[in-house]
Parts: sequence; C-alpha cells; structure tokens
Amino acid sequence: MQKKWILVAIVAAISMVGMIPAIMPMPKVLQHHVVKPVFNPIEFLIDQADIPVSGVIIRPQTTEELNKWFAGSDENHVPRVFVDKMPPDFVQKGRPEVFSRVIAALILRNNEKIVKERIILSLLQDKANHGKKWTPKEKAYFDELVQRYDSWAKKVPSAQMADLMMKVYPVPPVMGILQAAEATDWGKAHWESPFEQTGWLDRQTFARVPYESLIQATDSYVAEVNGMPPLTTWRYARYLSASQGHHDIGYRVIRWLGEYKQGDSDYIDRLSKRADEYGDYVWDTVSFIKPHKMQQGKIKIGPHVFDAEFARTQEERMNGLMFRPQVPAGTGMIFLNEAPRPMGVWMKNTFVPLDVLFFNKEYKITDIFENLKPLDETPRQPAIPVLGMVELPAGTVQQKNIKIGDKISF
Repeated sequence: MQKKWILVAIVAAISMVGMIPAIMPMPKVLQHHVVKPVFNPIEFLIDQADIPVSGVIIRPQTTEELNKWFAGSDENHVPRVFVDKMPPDFVQKGRPEVFSRVIAALILRNNEKIVKERIILSLLQDKANHGKKWTPKEKAYFDELVQRYDSWAKKVPSAQMADLMMKVYPVPPVMGILQAAEATDWGKAHWESPFEQTGWLDRQTFARVPYESLIQATDSYVAEVNGMPPLTTWRYARYLSASQGHHDIGYRVIRWLGEYKQGDSDYIDRLSKRADEYGDYVWDTVSFIKPHKMQQGKIKIGPHVFDAEFARTQEERMNGLMFRPQVPAGTGMIFLNEAPRPMGVWMKNTFVPLDVLFFNKEYKITDIFENLKPLDETPRQPAIPVLGMVELPAGTVQQKNIKIGDKISF
C-alpha cells in the first residue's frame, strides 16, 4: 500500500513539472532578454563610403553660362559644381583659368571619397595593430579596395595594407589640371579624352570603353594614377612631398609621371611647358568654397553659455555643419524660423557626431536627439512644429545635463 502511494506521488510530481510553465511565470530576464546590435563605427563608415558627395552636376550650353557657375571662384576656392560636358563654344571662348577650376572641382570630388576610404583603412589598420579581428564586412571592404587599387599582387594583408596606404591618397589638383591641359590644349580640343585616355579600362577584357561624361573620365583618371603599378615611384614622391608639408606637390611630382604615357619620351617636357603657361589659376591647396560667414553670437541653455553661429537664410540652413572636419566643444549652431513650423534634421555630408535640441516659441526645449551618427541620412523630426533647433557636439547634452524644458536664450 505504501509503495502505491509513493508511485502516485511521483506521477503527480512529474505532472506538476510539466505544468510549471503554465502555472508559474517565466523569470522576467528570460521573458524580455533582447540582444541589441553593437554599433560598429567602421562598418557604419563602410556603408556610407559610396554615397556621392553633395554638389550640382551641370551640362552648360554656353561658355557664358559656365563662367557664371564659376564666377565666385579663385586660385584657392572653387564652387561645389561638377561639369558633366563642356559647352561646344568653349573651343572659341574658353579661358584657361575657368578650365583649371572645372578640373579642380572634379578632382576634389574624387578626393573627398578617397579621404573617406583612407579613414576606414586607418581604422582597420589600428584594429589589426591591436590584435583585433576584422568583421566579415570589414574584410570584404578591404578585399574590394585591394582589387580596385591593384594591390592583389601583395601576398599578405599587412603588405596589401602598406601598399593601399600609399595608393589611397588625394590626387594633387595641379597635376590633373596640367595633364588635362596638355591633352586638350586648355579645354579647346579632344574632350572625349581629357587626360589622354581613350576610355574606361575594362579590367576583364583590358579594352577601353568610351567615356560618357567628363565626370566619368576624371573618375577613371584618378583611379588609374592611384592604381597603376608603373606609377609606384610617382606615388612615393607624392607621399614624401605631402609628409614634408609642401603646398606645390603637383609641380614637384610631374617629373615622375613618365610611365603614365609609356613610350612617350617627350611627355614630361610637354607637361613642364604647360606648367610654364599655367599662371596662378589654381593651387594644390584649392578647396571647395565654404558657406559665407554666418552671424556670430552667444546662446544660453539653462546655466550654460555657448559660442554659436546663427543659420537664418535658406542657404545657411541647408549647409548647416556639413563638410566641417570638427565642431569644437563649447560651440554650436542655431537654426531659427520666423514662426513655429515642422522641422527636422539629418546628417547627410556631416562628418562629426552631433546632439540636436528643438525648442518651441517659448524657447523651451521640446525634443532632444543625442549622438547622431556622421553621414546618417535617417530623418528625425519632432512631433509638433518648433521655432528652431540647436546643433552641438555629441556628448554635450550628457556633459551639461541638458534636458527637455530647459530655457534657451540668445
């Protein structure tokens, strides 16, 4: 009889174990455990690396129209304007100084992408130096650069990295200008071959594919001077000149360009003659024209005071903090509307992380977006119309304990 009751008790116990999930809630940790993805800055930059740079692509019909686009430029600054095709009458009416600025803008366009690639490479190199493994996406991106820059002949990643760090480097604008000047007589002939090429190099068939635009031709030219195996000496000369702080790199490295035109023994002499014709059209220090200087002032958020730029016009609001290499601590930018309206923000062409505050007509903070990632094109917008917003370096909200409801004054 006793054994019977023991058997009944065991069966009951087993039944209860089976019922535990139904009659007892699972531990809270097990119910709500969610693994959040870790933000990887290198992979984020890889995702953004091929986003085209901001700018206006034009195909002017007349030289007069082209001149208007470049009217605000000089030997140090060119507009963010990219010429797709030169106007037909440039042969008769074109000027060398305008030609040099057209080419400079196109090379700067490529150089901005190269700078992104170089930043990613530097981060990958630092990671490897600290004994950390690359993720599959990082390794795939590195391998893609190895193929694009013809570094595949190097057998180990460390040698490939050293080769890429020499190749993934901005092209001196003056050098490209002089080569294009020689090929086209300062833009007056042979625009189908602006750098004395005959088209894209198809790496599968090694045939040339005709260019469809001047932008394509410049892209191809930059890829070739940075990737052609015979130009190793030229690239070393460029690197050495840049590391020594010279501002006339394009002139200094011309003599090493002989292999660009293999079999053409007079090529360097002709480039030197173009350099003598050149004048002060554009220097290697040329950069894109920055937005005009905004109104300066102070803003106060709670007890904290910041130096600020005031973006009031449509142009100022559109440019914001785009293309800036840094935003110093203690500074910011304020965007002010005449009346409350729907307003949002994104990080297109913005290279530094930001904290963004939105405020209402009582000048009280209504919404805060912290640590917005560089180049992220995700739009963010408050639910209600606002009078304006303030952009600050990322981390400012945490450091200064800024919160919703704080008052802004300026």
